[in-house]
Amino acid sequence: MNRPLPVGLPSRPAVANQTARPDASRPSDRPQRTRPLMRKYEVAYLAPNGDGATIARLAPATPLFETPFMAMARGTLIATPEGPIAIEDIQPGMAISTVDSGAQTVLWKGATTVVPGAPGQTEEAGRFTRIAADTMGLNRPSHDLLLGMGARVFRAARDQMIDAQDLIDGETAFSVSPPSPVRVFHLALRHHARIRACGIEVETFHPGSAGKSLYRPEIKALYLSLFPHVSGLDEFGPLRISRDEPAEPKSPLLLY
Repeated sequence: MNRPLPVGLPSRPAVANQTARPDASRPSDRPQRTRPLMRKYEVAYLAPNGDGATIARLAPATPLFETPFMAMARGTLIATPEGPIAIEDIQPGMAISTVDSGAQTVLWKGATTVVPGAPGQTEEAGRFTRIAADTMGLNRPSHDLLLGMGARVFRAARDQMIDAQDLIDGETAFSVSPPSPVRVFHLALRHHARIRACGIEVETFHPGSAGKSLYRPEIKALYLSLFPHVSGLDEFGPLRISRDEPAEPKSPLLLY
C-alpha cells in the first residue's frame, strides 16, 4: 500500500544503561525542522522518440505534488474515439476525445494510491467526491464517479472549471472516505483541454499557478522530474478553460 512515508530513518532507541550526557535534557535553541511525509508517484509518458516510458519518484505528500496525480479513481471511463476506456487502461500515445479539439494524444499519465486514514496524510488527500449516476442529467455521470482532490469539473453556468469538492451538496455529490486503498490517476495532453469522464466534463492536467510556489531550485527540479515529457512548465501552454482557483495556494506547499 502506498502510505505516505516519513523521510529518513527512525531514531535509534535509547539503551537502558546508557549514561546520559549532562546537557541531554536541555532544550536546543535551534528550531526543529518538520520532516515532510513522502509519497510514491508513478508516471507513464511519451518520450521524444515516440516510445512509451515509465518512471517512479518519491516526493513530498503535499498538495503541490499530490494534485497532479489525484484526479480520477480507477474505473473512471474516459471518452475516446474507440469508445469509453477505463482510465487505468489508457496509455501515453493513445488518443482520447476532447470537447473542443477532437481526438488528442495522451502525453502523460500520473498515478498514485491513496490509503484513507494513513498516518500523517492530510484529510483533503484522503477525501473523495462521489457524484451519483444520472444526477446531473441522463448518463451524467453514466456510473458513480469518484474524483480526488486534483479533479476539476466544468460548470457551464459559470463557464469555468471548479474543484470537484465544491460540488458537494449532500444530494448529487457527496464527500466520501473509501474504506480501502484507491488508485487515482490524471492525464495530460499537449494542451489544456476538457475531456469526458463517465459523461462529465473534467479537465486534463495543467499546473496553473503551481509555478508560483516553486521558489527553491531543488523543489522545482523535483517537481519537473515528474513531467519528463516537457522541459519546463511553459510547455503546458496557456490555460484554455478558466478556473475558479485562488491567486495563492490554499495551503502550505513547501515543507522543507
